Amino acid sequence: MNLIYISVAIILPFLIRFQPKKTDSTATPEVPTTTTEPKQINKLDSPIQSVPINKNPPKSINKEAKKRAQNFSPYKDTVFTEDKEMKENNLKAQNGPAPEPLIPANFDLDFEGVANLEISPGVFVLHNYSATRSSRKFNFNNYSIDIVTFDSGFMKEHFVWLPPFKWYLPNGLTKKQIDLFWKQPENHWHFDDSNMWHTGVVWEITNGEMSHCNEDKCKNHNYTHHLNYCEWPKPTSNPQFKGNLFAFGGHLIEIFQHFFDNGVPHMAFASIATGIDPKDVTVSTAACNGITQQIVQRLGFKIKTSCASKSAVVSATNLIVIPSMRVLHPAYYDWYRMKMNLPHPEQKDIIIIPRGGGAGGGNARIIYNVRDIKDPLAKIHGNDHVIIHNGGGGLDDLIRTFSKAKAIVGPHGGAFYNQFFANEGTDIIEMIPQMSSGKYPKQNHWDRLIPFAHLSMYSNTLLLRENFWRYITMDVDINFNINIDDFMKWSKQVPSLK
Repeated sequence: MNLIYISVAIILPFLIRFQPKKTDSTATPEVPTTTTEPKQINKLDSPIQSVPINKNPPKSINKEAKKRAQNFSPYKDTVFTEDKEMKENNLKAQNGPAPEPLIPANFDLDFEGVANLEISPGVFVLHNYSATRSSRKFNFNNYSIDIVTFDSGFMKEHFVWLPPFKWYLPNGLTKKQIDLFWKQPENHWHFDDSNMWHTGVVWEITNGEMSHCNEDKCKNHNYTHHLNYCEWPKPTSNPQFKGNLFAFGGHLIEIFQHFFDNGVPHMAFASIATGIDPKDVTVSTAACNGITQQIVQRLGFKIKTSCASKSAVVSATNLIVIPSMRVLHPAYYDWYRMKMNLPHPEQKDIIIIPRGGGAGGGNARIIYNVRDIKDPLAKIHGNDHVIIHNGGGGLDDLIRTFSKAKAIVGPHGGAFYNQFFANEGTDIIEMIPQMSSGKYPKQNHWDRLIPFAHLSMYSNTLLLRENFWRYITMDVDINFNINIDDFMKWSKQVPSLK
């Protein structure tokens, strides 16, 4: 039983990023090009201008939104059920103009004081309807970002809307594998939610006092958003820290890979929403891995506390927390690349990342003979440029190694998070097993937790503007051998492996 709980705890942070949604489209999926041109990232000091806000939303919308807010309880348990009627080729999200963000109607409900506000379907946060409203808009890396701020005197609520973005199929799939791809409910999710406006809110609290995360009390929400706080903040007369303090925890960010899934987007969102440069912000965080702590500092932040319990209370003269956000948007990863300022050496290396047997990782998803692809690749690219990475090294070592990579190859697993130290355009080749039914090994039901979170590598690669390839071995166990000759034949379609 304990093993079940542990498995759920490991998989849940991945699932919380995604929300299945039914559509009726059967459009042909768009496949990306296999190379990505490096892109210059703009600074965050773009001119700010006002944003028009609809002062007269339709009464029907106003009435329905108010009814939903009044009936919502932040402490009510909610059971998530899969959409059984989800159709294959769920690609309506890629067709037609993007919808407008949910800025106008819900903010103009005839409430007074603090009440629930629905910021996205099924996602409610507490909001002061009587606060003074202002708005601004700026461009960041070709994204037009809308921010509406509500000032209550002792705190500011920054509501941020990030525009929709494109989602793509993995490269390297056969026609049969594409058909099987659409049988997995999870593979439909991002083709839908990437076309939604990404909405979240950041609080800046004068003399504020809060825990690092209060997610355990936020039980009523859907799976698109992190919901971190469900209680209205109260000021303190004696804040412990003088200055800007950003507190964040929860969602297993103390673990290396979950720091990238959840911690990086939270830091990016806080920076974008407040407009405060990281060099002027100190963090108190649950992040606890030595390398991730170095990343926090390389991004520009100072660290007050690390390895903090998410329930630990902190206070500051200007406390910054995030009640709710979606962690899935390329703007966060553009911000990460801009602040990390990774080197851009010539990319000549192919890096093989084994799993298990001293190379790190768990006891599942092991490819026993993955190291055997080194010799045939070395005959093409040279022995010095085909590297087996067995883990280890500090942040500088990882950046030096992976910034030179033109391709990273291996089984699905945490070692792939080293792709955060690679450059745009790097080919990411994930090797996974799959059954002819479309299920994965050990997956017994379509609508239950799967044995590993396939979307994480896929999602990170697209968000980092790298190129995602998937090499599938059919009808094998979760630990398996690959056919080396078949892989080398398949690899001829990957530009960096030719």
